Amino acid sequence: MHGHPVQGVKNAKPRLSSRPSPKIGKLSEEYLRHRNEQMRTKNLAAEMLLAERRGQLIEKRLVERQAAFLLLSLRQRVLAVPDRLARQLVNVAEVNKAKAILRDAMLALLTELADLPSQVTNPRWLDELAEEEKK
Repeated sequence: MHGHPVQGVKNAKPRLSSRPSPKIGKLSEEYLRHRNEQMRTKNLAAEMLLAERRGQLIEKRLVERQAAFLLLSLRQRVLAVPDRLARQLVNVAEVNKAKAILRDAMLALLTELADLPSQVTNPRWLDELAEEEKK
């Protein structure tokens, strides 16, 4: 009889092998993955609570409205570029001169876009939005 040493002994606990079976290894791996995900979630929740206490959180709805406003301004400025450039390029016969005009216009647009948030947003936009919603 070469079975397990406690096999057949009433109330005996089986010993785990130092080399777990592939099934136990997979279950352990799955458990650890699940536990690590839970720990990450708890850490994120704790970080959010701290940020909320510090007043560093912004409501998603407000962020979406502000982003929509910025994107609308961006769209309007980009769509204005062809009209502005068409006037400058009407009588340009030289390709290099046209390229220089286009390059300068794109650099000016990118500079304008870099400053866009400060140009189109009011520092009190959250307060004004709250006042507007109360009406």
